[in-house]
Amino acid sequence: MKKNMTRISAILMAGMLASGVAVTPVFAEEKTTAASTQSESVATTETTTEKKTETTTEKPTTTEKKKTTTEKKKNTEKSKKKDKKKDDKEEAKDDGLKDIKAPEETKQFTVASTTSMIQKITKQIKKKQSYYDSYSSDVAVMEFYKKLADLKSEHGVTMDISLTGVKKDKCGVHTSDTVNTLLMDLATKINSQYLKDVLKEYNFQITGEVNVSTAMTDASHYLNVKPYIDKLLSNNTKPLDQKKAEMKKLKAEIDSLKKDRDVLKKNRDRMFNPMNLLQKSNLSTQEIQYMLQGSALESLASSFKKCEDTYGVNAVFVASIAIHESAWGTSRRAKEDNNLTGYGVTSDAAKGINAQTKEENLLMTAKLLKEKYLVEEGAYYHGPSVKGVNQCYCVGNTWAGYVTNYAYQLMDRLQSKEK
Repeated sequence: MKKNMTRISAILMAGMLASGVAVTPVFAEEKTTAASTQSESVATTETTTEKKTETTTEKPTTTEKKKTTTEKKKNTEKSKKKDKKKDDKEEAKDDGLKDIKAPEETKQFTVASTTSMIQKITKQIKKKQSYYDSYSSDVAVMEFYKKLADLKSEHGVTMDISLTGVKKDKCGVHTSDTVNTLLMDLATKINSQYLKDVLKEYNFQITGEVNVSTAMTDASHYLNVKPYIDKLLSNNTKPLDQKKAEMKKLKAEIDSLKKDRDVLKKNRDRMFNPMNLLQKSNLSTQEIQYMLQGSALESLASSFKKCEDTYGVNAVFVASIAIHESAWGTSRRAKEDNNLTGYGVTSDAAKGINAQTKEENLLMTAKLLKEKYLVEEGAYYHGPSVKGVNQCYCVGNTWAGYVTNYAYQLMDRLQSKEK
């Protein structure tokens, strides 16, 4: 059977060859497959060998590792420093803040007229104080004699006897201290050291327990203080109640003058601090008027003062905003809308938030600045400085510089007058 199959194959092969058809032996595919498999195996082996070779490459020493780590740290630190500098430069940009440049110097000087006013008030205080002291002495003596008269009618002892003191070492019996007490009270009220010293050596009484008239025979043992007390009374013949009323009036006047003087002493320096706009200028209405003299804002001097008095915002700052925003009060918005400060004006076409009067506009602005810009809880707070206000008050970043320089101009004008 096998032989027959071989024969048949040979015959078919011969026929195919005769017809020109290419014949591939059956085993040829097996050989090709085997060769391919062998080739892949060799390639795989080579690749594996390469990997092993890479894996078995010599490892770096511990010293080299440390050097590499140190270099990495240095590079990291340098990179961080560079990044920090970059962050610092771009901090304003990152926070959405403008890069604003403006002067920061404080303008401050003492006004000569203030010193003169302090001196004038001091003289007024001294004059009124002398009147008060005179009335005070009169009232104290008159009240003393009134009380002594009541005791006289009660005990029937004359005033001369009552005011005659006997040396304490000559008083052999107990004496009443009623007059002593009244005299000490008088000495305290009129601040008489003489009476205080006398009371250390002498006893005064009204009861007759000591025979004063007998003691008076020896001048070295007694002392009468009535002549001294009578001299304390002034020539003013007004009754006691009227003098008390005068004293009360004088006291009120003196207290008021002292308060005014203290305020002047405390606020004698005229001030503009662009870094703290809640530091008051201490300017008077007349001084602000002089600063703005010749401009359309001059008549509003009292309004700028009111802004500072009411809301604590520096008057020079408010005036400088008005100068910058309204061109010294001459702009169309200033004239037609009473808007001196650009209140609510977000663009040239914006209507703005206007007021019935220019003073109302200034007060609205001062209130807005105080509540929204210059206190930490304010919605637009970026510090109490001109630059801080600029962040949200104006779109541009040059506003603070202009406003600050106008403030300096006003301060310089007033200071030059003082010189």
